[in-house]
Amino acid sequence: MIERYGALADVVFDTRLGTLGFYQRLAGACFGYSLGYFEFVWVLIVGGLVMSYLDLARGRYSCREFESRAVEQTVVDAIVEAGRIAPSACNNHPTRVMVLDTPELLEKAAACQPKFARNGSIFGAPLIFLICSVTDDAWVRPYDQMNSSEIDTSIVSDQMMMEATEQGLGTCWVCHFKPEVAQVQFNLPEGVYPYHMLVCGYPADHIADPEHREARTIPLPDFLLK
Repeated sequence: MIERYGALADVVFDTRLGTLGFYQRLAGACFGYSLGYFEFVWVLIVGGLVMSYLDLARGRYSCREFESRAVEQTVVDAIVEAGRIAPSACNNHPTRVMVLDTPELLEKAAACQPKFARNGSIFGAPLIFLICSVTDDAWVRPYDQMNSSEIDTSIVSDQMMMEATEQGLGTCWVCHFKPEVAQVQFNLPEGVYPYHMLVCGYPADHIADPEHREARTIPLPDFLLK
């Protein structure tokens, strides 16, 4: 019984309040067993507890302050899987991802943009994904020779970012770094180009109020072309 209440307390005080992972862990703590993912989603839908994608998107923000605690491997694996299954032009899948989660690797990431360096990482985050492309593998549009690497890697980054958000992590999508430094720091193979860093961890800051966020968002009439 003590163990059961201890597990329940761990879940209740988890920062991932409101995510599918939170509710699934809560059920496990209360009832002593874990439902399958799709079985559990069905229960949440019936109960009206599932967060819509728009709610998830509105809840994501650029986090630049993180707790020092490590991100669990199961969470890292879920984020990687979200990127792996992302679509790409002509299904070529040129994107490659490097997981940076050791002090040595995080220091190397910070070296790519000293402006953002904090506590041996970028913004002090305990987890960073370096998202690259094998540019020769990417589809090229024949009419103007546009290489789809930037688009394909952006789709992967976005899906990973939203999965990280669903898992209760804070994220910051960073492109302002020196790619030539990253190539050297991480000894990237020839033909592999670094486009993005997805900085992740449990947030130590908080999202701005809705009015402030809306003021920084493009108005709908400006967003829609006519």
